Amino acid sequence: MKRHNRVALPVLLIVTLLLSSACSQVDVTKAAQIVKDASITLKAVQDAEIALHNAGSISTDEHKAIQAGIAKAATALSVANDAVLHAKDAATAKQAVAVAAQAGTDLVNSLNLIKNPTAKAGLQAAVVGLQAILAAI
Repeated sequence: MKRHNRVALPVLLIVTLLLSSACSQVDVTKAAQIVKDASITLKAVQDAEIALHNAGSISTDEHKAIQAGIAKAATALSVANDAVLHAKDAATAKQAVAVAAQAGTDLVNSLNLIKNPTAKAGLQAAVVGLQAILAAI
């Protein structure tokens, strides 16, 4: 084996390992940003829902059910955030975001309780935005 090949192969392996590690770190960083963006969006959904409730567009029973869904989604995002912060690889980070995405789906289902079509459509659009953010991983 030529000296050139004996040097090139280990260098190639090291570069490959470094690049794969960097790609994983980019995915973990992306997952962290997605969770942060989703949390901000969820807060906006909650603020809008409260405003609609205060305006009388959403009944108290609907409000309580939706707030329970929002609380569940917020908890899922908090758990996802912790998991992403401690993730050693991209797969772990992606799994954490997927769990949070399921909570977003559950939140959409709780919006089906809203009888006022305008209020329902507005909140559903906001939650679809939340789901789109979570799907970006």
